[in-house]
Amino acid sequence: MGWQRTSTRAASEAITALEVRDLPARTIKPRLAQYPVVQTLFRWLSWLTANPAGQRLLENAVIAGQFMQGIGSAANAENSGERVIFDWIASGSVHAGREDAPLCIFDAGANRGQFLNLALGCLRNRKVSVHCFEPSLSAFELLSEAAQHRSDVFLNNCALGKVAGRRPLFYDSKASVYASLTKGNLTHRGIEMNQCEMVDVQTVDQYCLSRGIRQIDLLKIDVEGHELDVLEGASEMFRQSTVGFVTFEFGSASVDTRVFMKDYFAFFQAHGMRIARITPSGYCHELAGYKESLEQFRVTNLIGYKVDRGT
Repeated sequence: MGWQRTSTRAASEAITALEVRDLPARTIKPRLAQYPVVQTLFRWLSWLTANPAGQRLLENAVIAGQFMQGIGSAANAENSGERVIFDWIASGSVHAGREDAPLCIFDAGANRGQFLNLALGCLRNRKVSVHCFEPSLSAFELLSEAAQHRSDVFLNNCALGKVAGRRPLFYDSKASVYASLTKGNLTHRGIEMNQCEMVDVQTVDQYCLSRGIRQIDLLKIDVEGHELDVLEGASEMFRQSTVGFVTFEFGSASVDTRVFMKDYFAFFQAHGMRIARITPSGYCHELAGYKESLEQFRVTNLIGYKVDRGT
């Protein structure tokens, strides 16, 4: 087609004029960029990828590389690297002189008990007290089956949020993992959020006050774009520095709720905490500071932790 030929010719002329110094400073070290072979390689790669197949190849390479960074790897709790969290909280309780006390875990967005089962399995040799929160009635019924006969698991058929009240919960099917307090637009995935039920919403602060809970060792949050609301509903616990670790998801649901990584950095920094990204291997990569490239909307697991407790 004419426009493609014009585009290819223009691209060829632009590639000829390209120099490594045109790349962002962090891409290639200035000293390395001085070598002619690097300049030549850069131009060749630019030429090879100046076509649809080359662009698809680059896209797949980026997705694969980011997956190993933990970006887009958090769909399955069993193989997402989340197991490392339990080593962190167990170690943290020992350092705090609480090795004999039950570990207090909050599971916000418990769904059918996927994270609950992982936690109970990984901490089978420790005393635990797990508080699960699931607003969907159909998911809560399945969660109840998963937790039956467990006296150390406390089930709550409600959501956690920024303020207490009643909210509509939107979903595509019963016990859906996509259920959210915001009606997301997932039509590009062939998913219609066309079902709804009214649910109760509590805050972490309210719940802890009513139950006399003074310490949360791990606050796990997977609530489809409303993770920041849960954090803000725990503002008093964070102010008192009584939340040890936070694990939360960041992904496509945040597009609909308009919440960004920049917001999480602001929250955790205000409470003297850092953020690390969990990779599939279980390695936790500290995110030293905010930058725009962290705004990746494929589901990713992250940890918020106190400066003096991280590894």
